[in-house]
Formats: sequence, C-alpha cells, structure tokens
Amino acid sequence: MDGMDSVLDGVANLLDVYELDEVTSGDFDEITARLFLAQRLLDKMGQLVGALRLQLVDLMPGNAQEIPVMGIGIVRRTRSKRSTWRDQQASTAMRNDIAVAVARAVSVDQFTGDISDERRNAAYAAVKNVWDIIPAPSGMKQGASSYGLDGEDYRATTWVDGVEIMPFPEGVQQ
Repeated sequence: MDGMDSVLDGVANLLDVYELDEVTSGDFDEITARLFLAQRLLDKMGQLVGALRLQLVDLMPGNAQEIPVMGIGIVRRTRSKRSTWRDQQASTAMRNDIAVAVARAVSVDQFTGDISDERRNAAYAAVKNVWDIIPAPSGMKQGASSYGLDGEDYRATTWVDGVEIMPFPEGVQQ
C-alpha cells in the first residue's frame, strides 16, 4: 500500500466511524465550516475518482469486459452513450420542427382530409407559446418521433468507455 492508498483507506475508515447525528450537530458556524470542508473533500474525491476511472479504462486489456481483483471485487468495463446538441441552433431547430409537425397534424380534418390554415396557425402558435413556458423535456426526442422526426438528426453522439467496481460480498476473497 503506497502513501495515497493509505490516505484513502484512512479517510474511508474515519468516515465509517461517524454517524449522521454526530456530523450534523453543532451551531450554524460549525455546520457551515463542516459543510465547506466536506464540499472540498467531495470536489477533490470527484477529481480523483474521474482520473482513476480513466486510468483503469486505459489499463484494461482491449477485449476484457470483467476482471476480478483479489479482495476488492470485479472491475467491469462500461460503455455509455452521451449526446449533445449538434450546434447552438439544433435545439431551436428541433423545437421549430416539432411545432410545424404538430401544427400540420392538428390542421388535417379527420373526416375530410382537408387542411385548415386557421387550425394549423393556431396550433403552431400554441406550441411555440408552450416552448416559452415549459423547458424542453428529456423525452422530447421520443415525442418527436411520433411526428416523424428523428431526434438524432439534432444531436451529436459519442460513446464513452468507463469502469465500475462491483465489490465482492463481505467475507468473499476471490
């Protein structure tokens, strides 16, 4: 165990000792100071965990999906899909295309098939007004697909490799 391993083990063991009642007792200044220190620790730990995950991804053999580590658990390769708007206008373009598609669908008379300009314009204006009030829901892509729009046309997608550690049950040393 090197120096960093000892520090991490020591911090983890110290934190295991404290109950929440103990940690949350104190006056305003004490709790503020404790929260400040805990936030600093959390920020540093987040950076450390991120760096360690990246290093583990690089160290895993290319085709290995799971690797058991004695006394710890199984290191499992993960792969997640991340997406962002293709550019600054993509979100606006998708919202506008949804508004047009909804307005077009609403404007068609179900019995005659005739298109009503008044209904189309009213529906378009209503959808545009709703966008001003309600932020884009995470399910916007799925809803758009029911109107023939593909959310992926507006998004840039990348795959990100990662790892997770699945600890062995207590008492199991594989």
